[in-house]
Amino acid sequence: MSNSKFIMAKKLCKVQQSLMGKTFEWKSLQKMLPIIFKECLNENMTFWFNFLEDAAVLNLRDIEHENYELNIRYAYSTIPTLAEHIEDVKINLLHNAFLISPGEIIFKINPPTIEVGKKDDDQQPIKMTNAVPPTSIRTVIDMLEKNGEPVTKKSIEKYLQLDKMSSDNRRRCIAYLRAMED
Repeated sequence: MSNSKFIMAKKLCKVQQSLMGKTFEWKSLQKMLPIIFKECLNENMTFWFNFLEDAAVLNLRDIEHENYELNIRYAYSTIPTLAEHIEDVKINLLHNAFLISPGEIIFKINPPTIEVGKKDDDQQPIKMTNAVPPTSIRTVIDMLEKNGEPVTKKSIEKYLQLDKMSSDNRRRCIAYLRAMED
């Protein structure tokens, strides 16, 4: 790692550490930006977003050193139209870069059609404490909620494009989906 990247990684770590005790409104870009910007400014950093063909980039730059920059990418190939979800992409980038997560996530599974002889276990809400879904799954959940569709394991699997993900991201998504069965 180059010296400039190392310095930027240390600055990012300090910002992440200072944001750990703060409370955020999970889905409000307008409320998150001033808090994050203030903490970045304390480390002499600024940030902005760039949008490429298949990814959004959060650029972090040292204010005092022109060549000190760190770029964090977020692939959005699973999003049907970027224009409709641009705020969600920015929020997910900020969540990932600055390690912002909710304390508890609760998924409620809608009762399925019960076939004769099938056990009726899937009707209970699934409570996952301190389990943050991978970004790809969060994007699908946001899309389902926005479209008024139920958030179930099957509905997530329907829209999740595992074949277009990196192997690491695919493993995280599969592990998360398996945990939803428990």
